Amino acid sequence: MLFKANGLSKKGIMVYRKKDKKEYFTIQSDQLGFSAVPWIYFSTKYPLSRYFEMQKNKEAAKFLTDYVLATRTLGGSFLWPESWHKDYNKDRGIKNYLEDRVDLTLLEIKHYFEYRELDDKKNFKFSKDRLFVHYKKTDAQTWFGFFDSFEDYVDFFMFNDFVEDISTNGKKEYMPINILTGKRFKTDYPGYEMDTLKDIKEYKLKAMLDLVMDKVAKRTKKMEDLINEYKQTNDTKGEINENILHE
Repeated sequence: MLFKANGLSKKGIMVYRKKDKKEYFTIQSDQLGFSAVPWIYFSTKYPLSRYFEMQKNKEAAKFLTDYVLATRTLGGSFLWPESWHKDYNKDRGIKNYLEDRVDLTLLEIKHYFEYRELDDKKNFKFSKDRLFVHYKKTDAQTWFGFFDSFEDYVDFFMFNDFVEDISTNGKKEYMPINILTGKRFKTDYPGYEMDTLKDIKEYKLKAMLDLVMDKVAKRTKKMEDLINEYKQTNDTKGEINENILHE
């Protein structure tokens, strides 16, 4: 699978398979580092707005500026098929339990792959996941079908700093890291509590933002290094560079 920048379309990035050049659909990015909303839309549910309201000083303003600059980078996004990007983008927002959190979103993706392996789908425990309603959509099945497992998805998109390797007995397994604690979730189901970020204390809010900013920065660095390595390899071979994120 290759990601080809589609300069002829405003819809996003075209996904196509390398062996036959078959084009499947376009994908669009979805920021994972929380929304930086204008003051007129202030809400205690927005982590960045809430932190600034708590501080209201130049140091807080500088921190938020640094945060936005660090997270609005290559490593600061998910990618979804254009056909359900808008709906799931909204579902990940502050009006739902996900609250734009990268950790809970990764957990929902993990649940998708668990569902895919179930023989009896009626025993699935996570049907309240916001992603669940998209499971049967053709583009969703095609998109996640490019990956053998959740672990394959994480490795491909370099989300490794957002998960902990809990592999045992030769079986590879990752568990998302809870951005509120910095430690992995103990189980694959944290519950569907609402307004979690709205109620946490100031020091925990700051620690969470620092953690997300740090992990996005590390992911961005790895992705940029890979792209530069790819470009250097192509330049050495005298080949024309394609706009490819990963092979």
